[in-house]
Amino acid sequence: MANEFRVKNGLIVDEVSSGAGVVTIADGVISSAQTMEILSTANADQSILMRENGGTDGTIKIHADQGSGTDSIFLLSDAGGIQVHSTAGVLDFNAGTNVTMDAAENITLTAADDVGLVTTSADGEIVLQSAHTLGRAIFIDGNANAGSIVDIDAGVLTLDSDGSTSITAATTLDLVSSGVMTLTTNDHDDILLRPHSGQYVDVDGLFKVTPSVAASDRFLFSTTSNTTLTAQGTPVPTPFTDFPATGFVKIQGMNVNNQPFAYTRVSDSVITADNTNFDTLTNTTGAITLVPTAQSIVGQAAPTSVVGQLAHDGGQVTLDGGKWGNAGNGWAVGVNYGAVVLQDSISAKKLKALDNGSSLLYKPNLSAGPNNMIPIFHVGGENQSLTAFEDYFTAPGTTIASGNSSTPSESVYVNFKVVADTLALVKVKQKLSGSESNTDSRLGSAIVSETMSNKGMNGIFFNIDDAGHSIFGTGSDNQGSHGSIGDVDYNFAVGHMYNGATGTNKRFAMGYSNRSFNNGSSLANSPFADGSTTFGAEGNALAKQNSFFQANIDGFTAVGPAAEPTDNVTLTVGTNGETNVGGVILLEEGSTDPSGSGASHTLYNKSGTLHFNGSAVGSGATASALKADDLEPGDDVATLSVTSNVTANNPAIIITAGVADTDIHLKGIDGSSNITMLALDASEAGAATFSSSVTAGAAGFIVGSTVITDDSIVMTPTSGDTATIAASTNGALAITTVDTASAAANITITADGTFDVAATSATIESTVGDITLDAAGADVILKDNGTQYGSLTNSSGELVIRSGSTPTTAITMSGANVTIAGNLTVSGTTTAVNTTTMTVEDAIIELGLVNGSAPTNTTSVDLGMAVNYYTGSAKKAALWWDTGAQHWALADDVSESGQVLSATGNATGLRFYYDDDNYFNIGVDDKGATQITTVDSTGEEGDLTIAPDGKLTLQTATDEDILLSALGTGDITLNAHGGDVLLKANTTSFGQFTNSTGDMHIKAAAGKGISLMSNTGMTFLIEDDAPGTAGTNSIFQFTTEATVGTDLTGVDAEFEPVVMQYTSGSTNLGRTEFGQVTQEGGAGSNNTLFTFDSSAFQACEVLIHTKQGEAVSGDGLHQVNKMIICAASMEGGVSPDTVAFSNYSEIYSDGSTKLVDFNVTISSDIVSLEFDATDDDLLTYSVTFLA
Repeated sequence: MANEFRVKNGLIVDEVSSGAGVVTIADGVISSAQTMEILSTANADQSILMRENGGTDGTIKIHADQGSGTDSIFLLSDAGGIQVHSTAGVLDFNAGTNVTMDAAENITLTAADDVGLVTTSADGEIVLQSAHTLGRAIFIDGNANAGSIVDIDAGVLTLDSDGSTSITAATTLDLVSSGVMTLTTNDHDDILLRPHSGQYVDVDGLFKVTPSVAASDRFLFSTTSNTTLTAQGTPVPTPFTDFPATGFVKIQGMNVNNQPFAYTRVSDSVITADNTNFDTLTNTTGAITLVPTAQSIVGQAAPTSVVGQLAHDGGQVTLDGGKWGNAGNGWAVGVNYGAVVLQDSISAKKLKALDNGSSLLYKPNLSAGPNNMIPIFHVGGENQSLTAFEDYFTAPGTTIASGNSSTPSESVYVNFKVVADTLALVKVKQKLSGSESNTDSRLGSAIVSETMSNKGMNGIFFNIDDAGHSIFGTGSDNQGSHGSIGDVDYNFAVGHMYNGATGTNKRFAMGYSNRSFNNGSSLANSPFADGSTTFGAEGNALAKQNSFFQANIDGFTAVGPAAEPTDNVTLTVGTNGETNVGGVILLEEGSTDPSGSGASHTLYNKSGTLHFNGSAVGSGATASALKADDLEPGDDVATLSVTSNVTANNPAIIITAGVADTDIHLKGIDGSSNITMLALDASEAGAATFSSSVTAGAAGFIVGSTVITDDSIVMTPTSGDTATIAASTNGALAITTVDTASAAANITITADGTFDVAATSATIESTVGDITLDAAGADVILKDNGTQYGSLTNSSGELVIRSGSTPTTAITMSGANVTIAGNLTVSGTTTAVNTTTMTVEDAIIELGLVNGSAPTNTTSVDLGMAVNYYTGSAKKAALWWDTGAQHWALADDVSESGQVLSATGNATGLRFYYDDDNYFNIGVDDKGATQITTVDSTGEEGDLTIAPDGKLTLQTATDEDILLSALGTGDITLNAHGGDVLLKANTTSFGQFTNSTGDMHIKAAAGKGISLMSNTGMTFLIEDDAPGTAGTNSIFQFTTEATVGTDLTGVDAEFEPVVMQYTSGSTNLGRTEFGQVTQEGGAGSNNTLFTFDSSAFQACEVLIHTKQGEAVSGDGLHQVNKMIICAASMEGGVSPDTVAFSNYSEIYSDGSTKLVDFNVTISSDIVSLEFDATDDDLLTYSVTFLA
């Protein structure tokens, strides 16, 4: 083998490459300028062994001098693992920068003793990071024994968990801090301490709950759909950062009746309404304030709804102030307890009875139970200290012990106190009515004051403050210096207070004391006790002077003071609750009279009979018990009636004046005056005198055969014959006679002088015969209130009617003929003239006069002439002044109502005749359609000329058209002598046709443009020498090709190409086309952009813009190409079709990325421009063709 150097025992150095291979072994160093590989093909343990065995200082080092890559020394095991063992010493990984251990599966560090991860730099960090996404990611196990400890020693310890965090201890969990310990939630959640059921959260130390001030901020905001409130601004503010997830807020600027609003926090800048919608506000600045959350301390609830369960109260909540002192120490007098402050004005205290030094009031020696404590609960106290005369007072009292009384003074504490500056009100209320069908007498509301015996105080005391009562004075200084109460202590009491000697026969009473309850003197000097003579008003015992009501233990009661009152005492008894039943006093029935003086001046019930002063009331001989000289009036109707022991036709009630010639008077009160309504004079046989009118019943008063009632007098002179004068409603008077024989029941009025009838109106009526006016002087004179206004006169047997105070002949009658001497005015609604011919000699007929003169008020009727005619039915035509429209009106068919004419909806025409064959006609039909027509006898020359001496305006209603139509072969000529035909839109000019020396100019108005639009093509003829003849016109034509859809290959969304064509005669000189297509599907080289016929055009220039497709985000890339195409079509079938193109300019938007390639083909004269692009690429082109 060439270039070999053999050493015994198999060392081979071999050059197998073309490079110069040099291996040098010198001084223990093996080196080579080429890659060096140590290879063993032995399949055995320790196939390659690098071993040092020179001594204890010997080392083996693999050293890369210059390699700077991360793998400058690379240990690789393709199929197995790599083990690094240090049997006796330390295994040390030391890197200048980082040490990375990367495994496809697991990395395990195992040590028989300690494993340490230590950093030595000031910013060194140890990171344990897991990519595990489900389940346990990092596990620290220090639980080999119950005494094993996981000790984390840190300057600052942070536990950060994206999910929940749990710390579980099998026994005790201690959290110890040398400073403040804070438990905080970052996402508006609660902190929950939940011991095992029935166990406590025990705070061994001072406990303080100090919630932060409720969040509030003022900022710009808007509401959306009344449900969402969003903070506004740049940057957007975050006012809800400190708001809990849900709660209540008050919002400035919204309806106060809907506040507060329940909300849900969506983000630091958005909240939504939960129940009542927000008001609609936009860009409003206002304050939004969080309603403070209620704080609760809740006792443990008792279980419910378990079968067989025994009921029990819920768990007690105990608030106990800290104690001071120790009752077990020799020097301590007891234990004082600190106040439990529920809020600034409420506190609760407990004192030992020993603290009070009391030997009697709190019974400290009975037991060590709760009764050995003095509970004090204050509502409204300004401070928690105890104040004399407000929280306690020193009171003397009467004490009975072993039959002996004494008056020790001891402090009395107020157990419950409500204090306020102006109003202290305690209310006990039942919130639900007992409306259920089965109720319970134990439900309701009550205040119970209970003592164990009648030997102690039991009452309600209404006290005037000993120090402050004078502020209620009415003196000039408004400070009570002249107060009505005066400078005395004062209370009003209801109840019982034991006082005096031993015994139990004590009173319950209500009354006044001139001593304050607060100073304790009332306890020693009860206003309800026997034998007290030192403190009543004017020195009298209150039991006899100032008590309104007293009751003793034996059931005896008294109303009013025992002493003689200074005025009458009124006892009022209210209604008893039954329907329409007033006050009822029930006297229990007994069987004997009261004994001794008890029967004097008393009213009582004996055996069901009411007794007064020892005698039965109103019974037999004792009726005198109710004797009276005067019966005073009461306040209701007085009824005197007899219901028994009365016989028919005998007087039931007898009023007797027992003294001779004594009158009997019936008196009353008229308004405020005393009057005698009826006087009966005994000296005149009972003559009756009424002070006013006398009213009889329906039968009236009868005098002989004449009956006088309230509205008639009926006289009956003979049987069956009557004369009646009767009055009826409105004072009408009727005189009626009746003769049963129908002979002569006449009424004759005979006056010894003139007979006058004066009435608002008079009627003479004959129901059977005639009425005759017979005047012997030939005149029947007509007068009005004495003044003559006319007469009816006999003139030779003919009637003459005369008028006036000096009668003048107005109408003369001669047989059937009537002559009217003066003017005839007809004022009725209709004047009918039923004659064959009516001749009117007047030159002018006036309509609409009022009382012969022009009207002075608005005319409300129509005026004119109506003509009745018949054509299939009766109709009426009219010419009239239409008052409502204020115009003359003409209609072929009208109706009339209340002198107002209305056209009935029939066509109307007005014809102006030259003769029967030549006329002008104006007609109006439905919806006001109007026709103006001319008719001539030849049918050719009925011209219509409208020649106003001014402007002629043709105007339609809004949105309606003007139609100028020349029928047959007629034309429409616009002949403007000024040379201009102006075009306007709603009086605003937009253009005109102008004559310019015989040429027509089409002009747009100043600042306006001209748009020429066509649904298909648009052609401009350059010369009009032979319209419609092909080959003689030069035209400029705009067209769009029909929608092609899929006629081009490989494209979609093809737009209709816009084409401009230039033609001279029959030759197409050129054409310009604009179009746009979209690449369809994937890449392809035969996608067609456009085609053209090379027999018509042989040369074109193309500009193409390609835009990268919609699938690319953003604007994408662009490419622009410019090319020319030259084509030659087959001529006579001799030469083949040929085409060539030059893509002479191509640019890219980013300078380098090509989007599309182009190619040109020709087949059967059709040239196609093809392209190869990407799906959805958009190509827009313009092309100019030349013939």
